[in-house]
Amino acid sequence: MNVLLFPVEMKGSRSCNGTIKNGGHPYRTPWCGEGMIQDFDLTARWSTLLHAHFTEDVHNIAQLWPDVQSLEVSYRTIEGFDPTFAQSILEQPDLHDDASNRAVRELLADVGYGNINPWVRIVHLPSDQVRTVSQLRSDDIGLMISIDAVVTKISGVRPRMYSATFKCAACEHLTIIQQPNEQELISPMECSQIDGGCGLTNRQTRFHLLQERSTLTNSQFIELQELPEQVRGGVQPERISCVAEHDLTG
Repeated sequence: MNVLLFPVEMKGSRSCNGTIKNGGHPYRTPWCGEGMIQDFDLTARWSTLLHAHFTEDVHNIAQLWPDVQSLEVSYRTIEGFDPTFAQSILEQPDLHDDASNRAVRELLADVGYGNINPWVRIVHLPSDQVRTVSQLRSDDIGLMISIDAVVTKISGVRPRMYSATFKCAACEHLTIIQQPNEQELISPMECSQIDGGCGLTNRQTRFHLLQERSTLTNSQFIELQELPEQVRGGVQPERISCVAEHDLTG
């Protein structure tokens, strides 16, 4: 059995200060006063951080790819770079996940490695973000936290649809839909005219899945259990199921 202490994001919804998933949505940040900063500016902020502290590490990914597919970024380094920026990562991990990955890929593309797509992994979260399995609460939904637990069960690695490409039967326009749920395939509601489609709904036309144009990723289910020293006498240890994706599988 392996003892784990690694950052995870608690998926779900929050009544306020929720995670903003879609690029282009504004969020408030103290480093620009009471103004609003766009997702594009957040990517630029990540680019500045990577240029300042991780240029050599990014270069190493290009040299070692595909054996190394992620860049580990210590939260302590981010906090030293900008404490407010670091705090926003804990509160809005989805937004920072998109921006950080985009930033590292743009940095690689600038030096001639635009064909690889690594992932940014944030490690060494502060101690107040560490939870045991039994300590998880609804307040943790939408936040980035670490879980201190032991792995008790690992499934096999299976491919999962990460983004699906559909072709409209009426006009042959292509629509790409992100697939956040590994157990459900989300298809288009309409052939969007904004993106150049015919505007027909899914009741007026059919959408054919193009697997060869879709993106698959490795996926694996992991069961975590409380450590024996974390359990009170006579109480059964609690468990939680997690999903590992991309290079975290195996």
